[in-house]
Amino acid sequence: MPLASALEQVRRESRERLHPSLRNPNWLILRRRRQIFEAGLDRLPARALRALDIGGRLQPYRPLLGAWRFLPEGLRYPLREFEIVEVTPEGNGLTGFFGTCNVFLMAFFKPGILAQPWQWTFVPLLNIAGSAVERMAGDNDQFTVNYSVWARK
Repeated sequence: MPLASALEQVRRESRERLHPSLRNPNWLILRRRRQIFEAGLDRLPARALRALDIGGRLQPYRPLLGAWRFLPEGLRYPLREFEIVEVTPEGNGLTGFFGTCNVFLMAFFKPGILAQPWQWTFVPLLNIAGSAVERMAGDNDQFTVNYSVWARK
C-alpha cells in the first residue's frame, strides 16, 4: 500500500472514530468518548497542550498481565504523583451490554452476505436502544467497556 493511501486510510479511520456513524457497532462507546474529551478540553486553559494517548488496540502485552483488568484504582495508581486524576467510564453497564452485543453480532455477520443489511438495520437499532436505556443503569460502571483518564501535574 503506498504511503499516501495508508495515510488517507488512517485519517478516514480517525474521522470515523471521532464522529461515528450510527451504523458503527462501537457507536455508543465512541460517542461517549468524544463527549468526555470535549468536556475535559473545555476545562483546560487555552494554552499549549501536551497529551499522552495510550490505547490498547492490538494489546501485544496482554498475556504478560494475566487476567488483571485496568479498573479505576488500577488506572489511578501509576498516576498517583499527579495533582488531579479523573477516571471516567465510557458508558455504563447497559452501554457495555449493547455495545458488546453489537460488536459480537457484527463480527458474526461480517464474512457473510448479511453484513451490510445488518449494519444498515440492526446495528443502528441496537445503538438507539442502548442510548435510550443507558440512563436506567445510572452510574453502574461494572460492565463499562473503557475508561478515559484525565491527569494534571
